[in-house]
Order: sequence, then C-alpha cells, then structure tokens
Amino acid sequence: MSICLAYNSPHNMITLQDMDTVFSQSQKVLLAGDLNARHVTWNNHVNNRNGLTIFNYATHNLLAVHTSDTPTHYPINGTTPTFIDIVVNKDVTNFIPPVAPNVLPSDHSPLVFQVTNVHKEQTDRPTYVYKNVDWRRYRHILNQTTTINPNIQNVPTLEKEVEELTANIQNARNIVARKVILKPLEDRLPDDIVERIRMKNSVRKRWQRTRRPQDRQQYLRLQDEIRVAIYTHKNRIWADRLEALSSTDKSLWRLTKCLRRSFPPIPTLEGGHMTDLDKAECLAAHLRDVHTPAPNTIEDHRLFETEAPTVDDLPAPEPAPNIRRHLHVTLDELRAIIKTLPYNKAPGPDNISNILLRNLPRKAIIKLLYILKAVLVLQHFPAQWKKSIVIPICKPGKDPKLLNSYRPISLLNTMSKVAERIILTRINNFAEKQNLTPEFQFGFRKGRSTLHPVAKLAHETVLAFNRRMLTVATLLDMEKAFDTVWHNGLLYKLGHVLNFPPNLTRLIGSYLQGRTFSVRVNNTLSVPGVINAGVPQGTVLAPRLYTLYIADIPTHPKTQILQYADDTIIYSHSHRAEIANRQILFHLRSVLPFFQKWKLKLNPSKTEQIILTRKFFFNNDNRIIQKLNIHNTIIEPKTRVNYLGFTLDQPLKFGPHINRRIQQTSAAIHKLYPLTCRGSALSIPNKILIFKTILRPILLYGAPIFGGAAQSHFTKLQRFQNKILRHATNKGRYIRIRTLHEISQVPHLRDYINTISDKFFRVQIHQSPLTTDITNRRHIDGLNQHKLLYQHLPLFNEDI
Repeated sequence: MSICLAYNSPHNMITLQDMDTVFSQSQKVLLAGDLNARHVTWNNHVNNRNGLTIFNYATHNLLAVHTSDTPTHYPINGTTPTFIDIVVNKDVTNFIPPVAPNVLPSDHSPLVFQVTNVHKEQTDRPTYVYKNVDWRRYRHILNQTTTINPNIQNVPTLEKEVEELTANIQNARNIVARKVILKPLEDRLPDDIVERIRMKNSVRKRWQRTRRPQDRQQYLRLQDEIRVAIYTHKNRIWADRLEALSSTDKSLWRLTKCLRRSFPPIPTLEGGHMTDLDKAECLAAHLRDVHTPAPNTIEDHRLFETEAPTVDDLPAPEPAPNIRRHLHVTLDELRAIIKTLPYNKAPGPDNISNILLRNLPRKAIIKLLYILKAVLVLQHFPAQWKKSIVIPICKPGKDPKLLNSYRPISLLNTMSKVAERIILTRINNFAEKQNLTPEFQFGFRKGRSTLHPVAKLAHETVLAFNRRMLTVATLLDMEKAFDTVWHNGLLYKLGHVLNFPPNLTRLIGSYLQGRTFSVRVNNTLSVPGVINAGVPQGTVLAPRLYTLYIADIPTHPKTQILQYADDTIIYSHSHRAEIANRQILFHLRSVLPFFQKWKLKLNPSKTEQIILTRKFFFNNDNRIIQKLNIHNTIIEPKTRVNYLGFTLDQPLKFGPHINRRIQQTSAAIHKLYPLTCRGSALSIPNKILIFKTILRPILLYGAPIFGGAAQSHFTKLQRFQNKILRHATNKGRYIRIRTLHEISQVPHLRDYINTISDKFFRVQIHQSPLTTDITNRRHIDGLNQHKLLYQHLPLFNEDI
C-alpha cells in the first residue's frame, strides 16, 4: 500500500496524467492533502477545475473521495468555509474516515485519518540507563555467577566460555540497570495556550456564521495573543536550557554536537524502498555485493589467486609452550585497555556497554584474561565476536537516495574491541620492529597527523620553486578501499611478503573470515549477511590491516609518493610539466597493475591532477601535452585540489584554502547560532570556550603550513575572528580590538598561529623520522626567492 501526502497550489491545475502517476504506484493507494479541489460532492458550495478533474477521475476509476464533516479551511477574508483537504482512496478497505480537529493556530484545520492493521515502524528505542546503578551489587552478582576455567584447550571450550561470560554480564545488567524506552522529543504547548487555540477556532467559526464585528475582533485579538504566547514560551524554554549548560558535566558539548551533527532519517531509496525493513534489506544486499572480491581478468593474476592461502592453508597452531612471548597478554595490560574504554560508545549485538566492562570485578576480569590468552594460543577469534551491526551513515554532500552514498559503520561487541586492541598492539610492535610500514605512509601512526604529508609536499614544492622547477601532483582515489580488501591476498602478504609470525597471521585470518553483519535502520535489522572481502569500518584493526595490505605499493626513482591510509598522492619535480607528468605516467604503469592484482579499484572520475608552479601561466613549461589516461578517462589538470582537507592552489599562495576555512567556519557558526548569537542566554565564558574548542580549530586547520602567507590573508582571518568575538561578548562594532581581546582573553590570531606553528615544526616535524629532513634543510644555498613554510619563525635561524 502507498500513501501519498501532497499539497497543490491554488494556481496549479491538476491533470489526469498527474492522477495516473499517483495511482499507478501500487494496487492500494491513498492520496491525501490540501489539493485545493472543491466539489459539491464533498460538501463545497461551488466547484472548481481541480475538483471537477478529481471527481471525473474518481468516478471513471471507481475511487472514493473522503473528507471531514466540518470545513478544513476558514478564509481570513471572511468568505465561505471550504472543504479543500480531501483523501482519495483506491481499494484501501481498512480505512477510517477522516476528522478535522480544531487544534492548530491557523486558518486550516488538520485532516486526521487512520488505516488499521498496517505494519508500524518501530520508532521506540529500548535502552539501559546506568545512572544511579548499584555497581557493588553488580560486581557481587558477577562474582557469584562467574566460574574461572584456566585450561581452555580447544575451540569449542573457548566458544562456550565466551558465551558464558557474555550471559553472566547480561544477566547482572538486567538486574541492576533500568530499561527505558527512548521516545522522540515532543514539542508540546502548555495547556493554557492549547485552550486559547480552541477558543480562537470556536470564535472563528462563530464569526463565519454570524458575521458580527465583535466576534472578528475577538478572533484577531486571540490570534495575536497566541502568537506572542508561543514565542515567549519557546524562548523561555530555550533560555532556561542554555543557562543550565556547563562544560563540566558535558551538557554543553552534547548540545553543540547535536547542533553540528544532524543525522536525518534515511529517505526512500532508489527502487522505491520506503519501509525500514525494505531499506535495511536493500542496503544489506548492496553491502553483500560490495564485500565480494572482484574477479581478476588477467591470466597471471587468476593463477596467483588460486595460490593465495585461506585460514585452513596456514600452518597449524603451535603448542602452548612454543608460543612466542609477544602473543601472551598480562592482567595489567588488560586492565589498562578496559580503563581506557570510552563511555559514550554504542554497544554491539550483545548490547553490553563499555561501562559494564569498566566495572567488572576482578574474578570476571581474570576469566576474560584466560579467554584472551586462549584466543592468542589457539589463533581463533570467537564467532560471537565476529557479529556486527552496520549503521549506514550518509556521506557529506551525497544524494541520500543512492545506495553508494552511505558509509557502513560497524558496531561490534565490547569484548571483541578489547581483543582487537590486544591484537593491534602485537601487530604494531612487530611492524615497527621489522620496519614493515613504508616511510611515505603517515596514516594511523603514532605522532602523525594529516598535516604531515601536506607539509612535506608543500615544503618540497617550495624548494623546487627556488630551483626554478615546478611540481606535478596526481591524487589517486580508491573506490571503497576498506570494503574491498581481499582476505586471502592479505593473508598471503602477511605470510610471504611481510614475514609475519604464522601464529599471528592465522589469528588475523580467523578474525577476518566468517564475519557477519546486519544493517540496522531505526530499530529494524536486516537478515545477516557474510563479509567475504574488506575490513569492518569502525574497528581499530581495519586501518592497520589496510596499511599493511598496500605497504608494498610500487615506487619510482623519479617520483615521490605520500599516503595517509587510502589517500595517495604521487608527485614529481621538473623544469617542465610535460617531463614531470611523464615520470608520473611511468610510475602509474606499475601502480595500476598492482591495484588490479590485489583487487583494489581505482576511481578515475575522482582522480585529480594539479601543476604547482609560480611561473607565468601561459609559459610553455606549464603545459601538459600527453595527459594521463586512466581506464580510458583523461585526467585534466586543475588549478586547485583538496588533499586531506587542505586546499592546494596552483601558485601555492594558500588564498583558496584560507577562504575555504572561513566558509566552513561560517557554516559551523550558522549551526551553532542559537548558542553564540547576541541574544543567547549562554554565558560569555561558555561562548568563548565554544570558539576556542570548536570554531578556532576549524578556522586554523593547516595554520602551520599557511603561517607564512601574505599579510592580507591574516588581516582577513583577524577580521573574521573579531566578528566572532563581538558576537560572543555582546559588544558593538566600535569597540577597540585590544579591549575585545582583553575581555575575551583570546590572543591575536597572528601570535596564536606563530605559537602553534613553532610547536608543530619544532616538535612534530623535527622529531619525526618521516619529516626530519624538512627542518634539517633550513639554510638554503643560493637563491632563496620563495620563503619556506617556517622561515618566519625563530626556528629558521636556530641550530637544532
């Protein structure tokens, strides 16, 4: 059954084609709304063209037209009330005729109808409340029900121990915690305002009948009083809420997060999927297709695919005495991991929150310790921990109706997250010890950020400018990189290329293979699906496994490569753009077969190229004749590109990036305007705190890199900051800038940028082995026409 709610403008004429479009959707259709269609059949005093069209169509197709017993529109100009809100029914038998209650403060009355015995979406969210929980009782219950088995010798025993511990925690939670239903907030008006609305509607009807001037005056007076009362009521509620906000109890940050991050409901997806169940099943089917390894079309690759091992092909687990020391876990390590679990993370399929693990008694922690030791010894990841709930999150700027627009975020069981952190520690220790991660990979490494590869690229580009050279950079875009990792190929690389310990390789294989997921839309779950490829997004292991998967990406002596996870950029320096582009082309001739062999798909439509130069644009050296051709797609050079959130413009003057920072900060201010506006009841210190912690990081992203830009850019940034501070402190535009900064205790923008830039280059850049060459080459021999990124800082003239 389809229900279509529509509004038709009085100046728009309904056609028979419009009616066919609506009623051809399904066998049972309800068309309801303000159609501005009048006909004497549904109690109007005259007919209009829309009413005649709907009446003739309904008569010819055996449709029923329903309306209320009372008018739904009372015109302000005093004309006769009309019945313009109707319901056109096609073969819906369980339909209850509509009514028009007088509950709205307008000239329209709502039309309310019911359809019985229809599937109702589950909008209520049952959850557990852990406020005022007796944790001592919780630990006592677990101590009574927990039994420790230090000798877990086989996989069935391990699975049984995991199920037993999970059941014990859930049982203790059900006893001490309170289960509530989270319903959507209702914006209810006070009873006195609702009573005035009813009185106003009654007076309006009486005036429509009697035409007495005193009734009209009373109606207009009540309408004005209701408008003022609603405005005052909403402002009072909002002011009380703002005055109660505080940064100590996290109420301020919760509200700012709600204002900044809005997750609208999933609309009707492509193909006409309307219900939550249809949406969940449609998204699950799409993810099953995505998590399927792509077939190889090259003969050599197909032969290699048959040689790639599965978990069963890996060496058998070694006996317990032969297990290496780095595969063991200690009680102190387990407690440290549990202690760092955040409170505000959503639980997985077992519905065990992190707060339950953080309050486990010693006996339960020891039981979990023996389980984790058995996981490492047996190289088996429990099946219950490999179940996940996928929450589809629409990517920014994408069409929410398309399936490809959603990013799958996996909610895992809490104990599986603890096991993942233990495995991740072993992987990192071995990878760092063996130096398995290439130097050009900056993603998910300690002490690295997205600014490090951007700083390295910008620094080397400026050095090229001083040598009268330019830089050609190509940004490669991987399509669903995390979701398409080939499991057997990853195991092959770990065992044969990276020489991982067999026990650790087998454990990673057990972690990856046999995983299942269910897509959740509101409270509706899809049928479980199997993940045959990819690493689950939202886990701590996924980024590390992906970086190991592409660690052996081919390099080229004439080009350089930078990576942050799946964001890859290849660039080359030369006196002519054509030569630099040809060097990149030679590099891509080895990179593209690498992606195809390991079943990674490059998206040529999103691959970009830019020529970074400060030569005249019409110079022949800046032209590329033989452009890159990737999968029959020509890559045209652009004048500006975005790399890791930083806008790179052709002359590297940073003007477009600064303008983009101001635009994004303005968008954030617009979302937080109810908190930061002049009339807000939020205290001035909290407004300043919002600026320092939320707005200023957005405004100054990449400040160490553009810190040496022209003064005109800093003047623009300083003016924008002054505007924000005036709103935050409720001051006028004629206040002195020095006084404004003294009141807000916010330093001038130039001084603050210099402080964070000096810290960035002195600590993060110089002490990092990946970027130490940047600060080691401070004094340039010969011509130094183009200043380095940190040449305005005291660091440039120091000997470190």
